[in-house]
Amino acid sequence: MKFLLVAELSWRAVGRLIGVAVLALAGLGVVAVVASPGAAIAAGIGLLLVVSAVIKALKNDE
Repeated sequence: MKFLLVAELSWRAVGRLIGVAVLALAGLGVVAVVASPGAAIAAGIGLLLVVSAVIKALKNDE
């Protein structure tokens, strides 16, 4: 039973990460097309910060 609970939490975490990654990549693509390469690099750094914050939040959630 505990294994099923852990598996469910893992799948929920994977789903959250995929959703955040898709949204972040879409935003990064828009910034890269509209703005200069410097802005795209800054958006990439922001993406890394967002993903790391989500991972920390998920670790604290479990």
